[in-house]
Amino acid sequence: MKRIAEYGTVADENMSRRTVLKTGKGAFDRPFELLHKTEGYEPAGSCLRYTKEAYGAISYNRDGTRGGQWFLTLAEAETAFNRWTTPVVEQKAGA
Repeated sequence: MKRIAEYGTVADENMSRRTVLKTGKGAFDRPFELLHKTEGYEPAGSCLRYTKEAYGAISYNRDGTRGGQWFLTLAEAETAFNRWTTPVVEQKAGA
Protein backbone atom coordinates (compact mmCIF):
# COMPACT_ATOMS: atom_id res chain seq x y z
CA MET A 1 0.00 0.00 0.00
CA LYS A 2 1.33 3.44 -0.90
CA ARG A 3 1.66 5.77 2.13
CA ILE A 4 0.57 8.91 0.24
CA ALA A 5 -1.97 9.15 -2.60
CA GLU A 6 -3.90 11.79 -4.51
CA TYR A 7 -7.65 12.35 -4.28
CA GLY A 8 -9.53 10.35 -6.89
CA THR A 9 -6.91 7.58 -7.04
CA VAL A 10 -8.15 5.62 -4.00
CA ALA A 11 -11.31 3.49 -3.99
CA ASP A 12 -13.93 4.20 -1.30
CA GLU A 13 -13.39 0.83 0.37
CA ASN A 14 -9.74 1.78 1.04
CA MET A 15 -10.66 4.97 2.93
CA SER A 16 -10.42 5.15 6.73
CA ARG A 17 -13.79 5.38 8.50
CA ARG A 18 -14.45 7.08 11.84
CA THR A 19 -17.12 5.94 14.31
CA VAL A 20 -18.19 7.87 17.41
CA LEU A 21 -18.23 5.47 20.36
CA LYS A 22 -19.09 7.93 23.13
CA THR A 23 -19.56 11.69 23.65
CA GLY A 24 -19.05 13.88 26.69
CA LYS A 25 -18.27 17.37 27.96
CA GLY A 26 -14.94 18.52 29.33
CA ALA A 27 -13.74 21.69 30.99
CA PHE A 28 -15.51 24.88 29.82
CA ASP A 29 -18.25 22.70 28.25
CA ARG A 30 -15.87 21.60 25.51
CA PRO A 31 -17.39 18.62 23.62
CA PHE A 32 -15.32 15.41 23.50
CA GLU A 33 -15.73 12.29 21.40
CA LEU A 34 -14.29 8.83 21.88
CA LEU A 35 -13.58 7.71 18.30
CA HIS A 36 -12.53 4.59 16.44
CA LYS A 37 -10.90 4.92 13.02
CA THR A 38 -10.29 2.02 10.68
CA GLU A 39 -7.09 1.39 8.78
CA GLY A 40 -7.03 3.13 5.41
CA TYR A 41 -6.46 6.46 3.65
CA GLU A 42 -7.55 9.73 5.25
CA PRO A 43 -7.27 13.39 4.18
CA ALA A 44 -4.00 15.19 4.91
CA GLY A 45 -4.03 18.62 3.35
CA SER A 46 -4.24 18.28 -0.43
CA CYS A 47 -3.36 14.56 -0.40
CA LEU A 48 -4.39 11.33 1.29
CA ARG A 49 -2.17 9.46 3.74
CA TYR A 50 -2.39 5.87 4.85
CA THR A 51 -3.14 5.41 8.54
CA LYS A 52 -3.40 2.43 10.89
CA GLU A 53 -6.42 1.55 13.05
CA ALA A 54 -6.62 3.74 16.17
CA TYR A 55 -8.85 4.98 18.98
CA GLY A 56 -8.99 8.66 19.91
CA ALA A 57 -10.15 11.03 22.61
CA ILE A 58 -10.80 14.20 20.60
CA SER A 59 -12.07 17.62 21.73
CA TYR A 60 -13.75 20.27 19.60
CA ASN A 61 -13.13 23.96 20.33
CA ARG A 62 -15.48 26.89 19.75
CA ASP A 63 -13.30 28.23 16.94
CA GLY A 64 -13.66 24.98 14.96
CA THR A 65 -10.26 23.55 15.79
CA ARG A 66 -9.87 20.18 17.43
CA GLY A 67 -7.29 18.49 19.58
CA GLY A 68 -6.75 15.31 21.48
CA GLN A 69 -4.77 12.15 21.18
CA TRP A 70 -4.85 8.87 19.24
CA PHE A 71 -4.11 5.53 20.92
CA LEU A 72 -3.46 1.95 19.79
CA THR A 73 -6.02 0.44 22.18
CA LEU A 74 -9.56 1.25 23.22
CA ALA A 75 -8.62 0.96 26.92
CA GLU A 76 -5.99 3.72 26.61
CA ALA A 77 -8.39 6.00 24.73
CA GLU A 78 -11.20 5.40 27.25
CA THR A 79 -8.87 6.23 30.14
CA ALA A 80 -7.99 9.57 28.54
CA PHE A 81 -11.62 10.28 27.55
CA ASN A 82 -12.86 9.58 31.09
CA ARG A 83 -10.08 11.69 32.63
CA TRP A 84 -10.83 14.66 30.36
CA THR A 85 -14.63 14.47 30.66
CA THR A 86 -14.98 13.70 34.37
CA PRO A 87 -16.31 16.82 36.08
CA VAL A 88 -14.08 18.41 38.71
CA VAL A 89 -15.90 18.49 42.04
CA GLU A 90 -15.68 21.87 43.70
CA GLN A 91 -14.75 21.80 47.36
CA LYS A 92 -16.37 24.36 49.64
CA ALA A 93 -14.43 25.99 52.43
CA GLY A 94 -15.06 24.37 55.78
CA ALA A 95 -16.44 21.16 54.27
